[in-house]
Amino acid sequence: MLYRIIKKHGPAYFFSKLIPGLIGMIAVPLFAQLYGLENYGKIMIFVAMGNAITVLTSGWLAQSWIRFQITWSDRSNLGQAILFALIAVMAICSIILFIMVVFTQYMLNNIFLYFSTTIFMVLGMVLFYIIHAGLQAQFQSKDVLRISFLLSILCFGLPIISFYLNRGVTGFIFAYGLAYLAAALTGFYRYNKTTDSFASDSQKIRTWFKYGFPLSIWLTFQASIPFLERLFIQNLLGPQQVGQYTALTELITRAFSLIIFPITLSIQPVMMKHWNQDKKDLVIQIWKQCILLLSVFMFASLCIYLLAHNMIINLINFMLNTTFHQPIILVGLMALSGFLWQANLILHKPLELSKETGKMVVIILIALLVMSLVYVITVPNYGLVAAAGAACLGAMTYGMITFLYGNFLFRKSHTLIQ
Repeated sequence: MLYRIIKKHGPAYFFSKLIPGLIGMIAVPLFAQLYGLENYGKIMIFVAMGNAITVLTSGWLAQSWIRFQITWSDRSNLGQAILFALIAVMAICSIILFIMVVFTQYMLNNIFLYFSTTIFMVLGMVLFYIIHAGLQAQFQSKDVLRISFLLSILCFGLPIISFYLNRGVTGFIFAYGLAYLAAALTGFYRYNKTTDSFASDSQKIRTWFKYGFPLSIWLTFQASIPFLERLFIQNLLGPQQVGQYTALTELITRAFSLIIFPITLSIQPVMMKHWNQDKKDLVIQIWKQCILLLSVFMFASLCIYLLAHNMIINLINFMLNTTFHQPIILVGLMALSGFLWQANLILHKPLELSKETGKMVVIILIALLVMSLVYVITVPNYGLVAAAGAACLGAMTYGMITFLYGNFLFRKSHTLIQ
């Protein structure tokens, strides 16, 4: 069953990650050179903050769209929900920027410029995130490929134009926002509007919100992980180190997402559809096959790294145009962390299906607490290796708890998982 799903939707989703991933692998070292590692690290803090605000304000709607297979007939409800998300963006951005100015004196001389460009970027991200989920829920995988390709081209080209226009960090942020907005509008145009009749139903919006809001919190915590990592490293080790760490994690995360994310995008709407149709045995079978596939991939990745780690380090040095002085184990820990967080998106599917989204928030809070404690205790003495190890430990904590609890939920559904 998993093979048929991946065969049908996997190629489009694979290329929707491959093309941006390859462009990203070129963009990361290029942007680091153009803007400098210190400015690039600062830019990525804003992008990470933007991702966190995006999933907090709109993650509930995007996830509900997929979970409840929302159609164009619900467009009146969708319009109200999207408006709510956009207003929330304005409010949260205002609060965050106010706090940054009052308590850190950060960006004081350019407050309006940072404020306006950050809001613009997040608004574009929100619209793209919601439209992407709508296309995924409608099984329009080829259109997901189209807008992902457009986004990657614009996210690569517009910041370069901004650099040569000498617009600095705020120019990069504005360019990112413009890229997301253009891709979102293209996706909306491609959305399959198959039903003409519609009616507003506040109960539906409440149902979506009740299911989706814990997922928004979860996604916010997950998106906050790189943001918190970079803040910890900047405060404990300095801006140069955060730039190097950011560039490395971006490269490694993009590489793993090329393999795992297409599987997640392919199976999620299918699993939701079958679960809604009470075909629970089939859903559990798909989940078990995914876990087996992930296990094989992790073992193969480990073997490749052990056999070719010197070649991998040389490739990283070439791509980042630098000399890598950190211990070899750092790349291995970063790779394991990136893989585990991607795999966790599949491991926690039983909790999503069973509408146990509140439990997901509790579990990721536990994982973040573990990470934070390890950061504070180890990073000042052991540097970037300790930071990567903390990320690994957090990912393992989350994955283990969700796998065990997911097994329990499926057993509770009268299906035994060996």
